[in-house]
Amino acid sequence: MKQASVTLRSLHKDYQSLADKLQGVGLKVDKLETRFDGFEKKFDKLSKTVDDHTESIQYLVANAVTRDEVYQIVDERISPFENRVMTAFDGLSKQMRDVMEEISYNRFVFNRGERRSANICQPII
Repeated sequence: MKQASVTLRSLHKDYQSLADKLQGVGLKVDKLETRFDGFEKKFDKLSKTVDDHTESIQYLVANAVTRDEVYQIVDERISPFENRVMTAFDGLSKQMRDVMEEISYNRFVFNRGERRSANICQPII
C-alpha cells in the first residue's frame, strides 16, 4: 500500500506540474489570440481599403476616356482653331512680304532720287 500512496503523490505532483505548464500554455495562447485579433482588425481595414480602391479603379475604367477618344476630341476642337491660325499666319506672311517689297521699292526710289538730286546739284556748286 505504501508504494501505491507514493505513486498517487507522484501522480498528483506530476498532475500539478502538468496543470501549471498547461496554465502557462493557456496564457501564451491568450496572448496569441490577442495578437491574431489585432491582425484580423488590420487585415479587415486593409481589405476595406483594397475594396475602395477596386471600386475607384472600376469606376475609372468604366467612365474614363481612352487615348483614341482623347485624340478624337482634341482633333475636333483643335483642327478648326489650327486652320484659323494657319490662315492668319499665311495672311501675315503675305502682308510682311508685301511690306518688305514696298520698303525695297521705296529705298530704290529714294536712292534714285538722291542720285538725281546729287547730279542736279553738282553743276550748281
